[in-house]
Amino acid sequence: MDLFMKKTLLSLYDKAILARPILTLLIIAACVAWLGIQAQALRIDISADSLVLENDADLNYYRSMSGRYAGDDFLIVTYTPKADLFTQETLADLKQLRDELAAMERVSSVTSALDAPLLQSPPVTLADIQKETRTLLTPGLDLEMARRELTSSPLYSNLLVGKSGKTTAIQLNFKRDPIYVSLLTERDQLRSKRLEPGFSAQEQQRLDSVTLRFKEHSDALADQEERDIAAIRAIMARHADKATLHLGGAPMIVNDMIHFVRHDIRTFGLAVLGMLALLLWIAFRSALWVILPMITAVAASVSAVGLFALFGWKITIVSSNFPALLLIFILSLSIHLAVRHRELHRLHPDADQRFLVLETVKSKFTACLYMVLTTAVAFGSLVVSGVRPVIDFGWMMSVSLAVALLLAFTLLPAALMLIKPGRPQEERDYTAVVSAWLPRVIERRGGAIMLAAALFTVLGALGLRQLTVENRFIDNFKESTEIHQGMLLIDRELGGTISLDVIVNPPPKRAAAPVETAPEETAKTAPAAANDPLAVVGLAPATTSAQPAPEDPLAVVGLAPASKPAQPALEDPLAVVGLAPSTTPKPAQSAPQDPLAVVGLAPAPASQDPLAVVGLTQPPPAEADPLAVVGLSAKTLAAEAPLATDPGITGRSYWFNSFMAEDVRRIHDYLDGIPEVGKVLSLATTMEILKQINGGQMLDDVTLSILYERLCPRT
Repeated sequence: MDLFMKKTLLSLYDKAILARPILTLLIIAACVAWLGIQAQALRIDISADSLVLENDADLNYYRSMSGRYAGDDFLIVTYTPKADLFTQETLADLKQLRDELAAMERVSSVTSALDAPLLQSPPVTLADIQKETRTLLTPGLDLEMARRELTSSPLYSNLLVGKSGKTTAIQLNFKRDPIYVSLLTERDQLRSKRLEPGFSAQEQQRLDSVTLRFKEHSDALADQEERDIAAIRAIMARHADKATLHLGGAPMIVNDMIHFVRHDIRTFGLAVLGMLALLLWIAFRSALWVILPMITAVAASVSAVGLFALFGWKITIVSSNFPALLLIFILSLSIHLAVRHRELHRLHPDADQRFLVLETVKSKFTACLYMVLTTAVAFGSLVVSGVRPVIDFGWMMSVSLAVALLLAFTLLPAALMLIKPGRPQEERDYTAVVSAWLPRVIERRGGAIMLAAALFTVLGALGLRQLTVENRFIDNFKESTEIHQGMLLIDRELGGTISLDVIVNPPPKRAAAPVETAPEETAKTAPAAANDPLAVVGLAPATTSAQPAPEDPLAVVGLAPASKPAQPALEDPLAVVGLAPSTTPKPAQSAPQDPLAVVGLAPAPASQDPLAVVGLTQPPPAEADPLAVVGLSAKTLAAEAPLATDPGITGRSYWFNSFMAEDVRRIHDYLDGIPEVGKVLSLATTMEILKQINGGQMLDDVTLSILYERLCPRT
């Protein structure tokens, strides 16, 4: 039966492929051309969705927290002038640069050292700051005093201005894209609902539609972002004669990495093609056996890329090397066929091409099929890895192997049928000498070989213990690249490139108090992973772009929104500590019911979260002990600070009071003491700024509670 099946299949192959080579080649050419057109739609994706699985708990938790604190999609421009930074000429050039960047269409706001309210140049009090807010652009300002404040401030130092006073940063915040956020939210909600019983066909259809629209909109945004970054770099180039500038931030890193991946695919693909052509020439010394395998390899690569585009797969960093691997597999299949064809030609010099090709396919197909199947199984095992880019890479290579096998046994044989076999070439057996030498060595030096093998095994085992996982992102790029230079400068001078949010939950009983958060807000922002009290909720590059929010242009440094250069200067000096937006109007003097009227503090909008500046909040209940990392116990805190059912005005906030300020400081200091951590911002930073404004004294709980009441009124 097996023999009959083999003969039947071989006969069909002979009649369909070898008997009609021109038709076969035309069909293959049409398919490859069509797939080549589809291949133009293939995208390179380095977003958060390409790194994690659907409904990833950590990613969902990060997005819920980012949505609550409204993280921005921003870029950082570092400015290191060739002259002194604190001179009128340099500040004028810096202002011009800021204004040019602010004029871009998609930029919602620009914040720099020029916008930072100066509270110690000279020192001011709560009563003074309402009358005048000083900045670097204030006429008659003592620039040396401003230098000391900006390089020593707990907020500005190592963030807006480096400790050396030579480098400053400009933050560009992009406008929020409501369509992107809406599609992302709806898609994620439908994905979560799909895991539950009762997911209807209409909902599945809606999910497919939203997913497609989200993909198309994301691709359009990525193209727009690429154009924006090019425009920003053009603006920076106009100021290169007066300063050294670098661009940093998650959007720039993603954009440049996409360019690197494209470059690597082209470079390695062409390099591998050249190496394969050279090896084939050395092995066969025949133009025929160089050209045909190369044509087959290119056709297989184009076809595979076209299929990826049709399936909606995207190239990631992990899968970017698939063209080189595919070309190598095509080479191995081609060599099998070429060697066997040449052997048969020498054995049957008078045979026609059809006989030679048919016998070649007959003798090599089974071996090549097993090789492809076993290799595909190896790559297929990657689909259980649980890592999205690795899973996609496994599927891509499995499909690529199938394409390689198909074209190796259709395109190559059909092309051979159009060429006469000619005279057999003289055999050049380069391995004969080595093959004859190895048995003699094994026979004479068997003991020494076993000893050497044992020695290498021991050395290999010792070496395994020295293997480490290297995850230093900056080392992935050459020192000449802007990613490396910009990240290195920001890490050394400006507190670090990649932000990390640490969410600290209060004890469960206190968190559940009805006065903490409005029910509707809790319902919207409750994370899925409430049992993670010190959750690392994600790195900014991965998901920042999904959570843009124009109202908070200095989330990275804890500053409240600053006006664009064309707008009036900041009027509210407490914007520096995140206590009120810069556009808050002054209160009427005839409002005695406002307990802060004496110092001119106006109510902030209800939506303003006073702790967004430091990444702390009163989140939903947590089952774990959130303060264990610094030796604080939730039970101990509850025992030390018992709260009544109605805590009164001084008990509105769990964190925003003098009692908990010391515990927040301990958490802050713990994080700040980690060598790998750069700048740390928290509620402790806010308290320190308030302390400086208040003449070195901590504000009392009544004043702090009034501040909190005005910033987060009951709803």
